[in-house]
Amino acid sequence: MLKHLMRALPLAILGVFAVTGSAMAAFDPTSDELSIGTFVVAICVMVFLALVYGAVEVFGINKPTEVEIPDHAHDHRYAGHH
Repeated sequence: MLKHLMRALPLAILGVFAVTGSAMAAFDPTSDELSIGTFVVAICVMVFLALVYGAVEVFGINKPTEVEIPDHAHDHRYAGHH
């Protein structure tokens, strides 16, 4: 399910960008409008990444497994190797 979502989400975003790009073809923003738009987009991306990071931490998705180090002092296979 997650693989399907990760495939569909970029296509949906690109579709939205394609549709709004052609609809806004006559829009000629000033430098102030561009800087405000860039700031808003950057804040939105940072909030989205923070939410993804929070979800990963809460659900423990990328948590490494515990490493098991053998205790040779209590392992009888190595009893004669001291």
